[in-house]
Amino acid sequence: MPRGYKPASFLVLAAAMIVSPAAAACDGPLLKRLMDAPLPEKASDTIDVMEQQSAEGGVWEIHIDETSGKPRYLVRTDFGETGRQQTRLTIAAPDSFAIARTRFIYSAPIYIAGSDVIRQETDFYVYCDGKLALPSPEDAGDRPDYRRAADEAWKTFEAGEISIHVAGLKRPKS
Repeated sequence: MPRGYKPASFLVLAAAMIVSPAAAACDGPLLKRLMDAPLPEKASDTIDVMEQQSAEGGVWEIHIDETSGKPRYLVRTDFGETGRQQTRLTIAAPDSFAIARTRFIYSAPIYIAGSDVIRQETDFYVYCDGKLALPSPEDAGDRPDYRRAADEAWKTFEAGEISIHVAGLKRPKS
């Protein structure tokens, strides 16, 4: 399993993909394989984030699938003094994709020598046929705000500077 994935979160995701009617249209095995895969070593393109979240800025990495010529991964990293956030869109098909939002918390502000990541939290959101695959209420645990958090994660990819890369996706319905 890739670094940063919490086993409990991944089990909730897997359960949602198996039992959710919205997930029935997905190629679950392909999407899971793509989500588990490490990012290619080098991005096809990098773009500075236009609407920065902090003074430290951010960057987009666009990873194009060599076979299809279409975007496979879009990754936004927002930097900060006490941590960073990475939001990764994994695209299996125009109507089948997932978002992983990871928060990296530093032991001390980044400008202090020896500062390192001491905690990592990842949330997953899977979309099939434009619909969010929801975990069952008992699996959602302490996350009654799951749908709101998923909408917020999706809005990351509405940035103008990457609009050409998400133009063909079936947009999630709120």
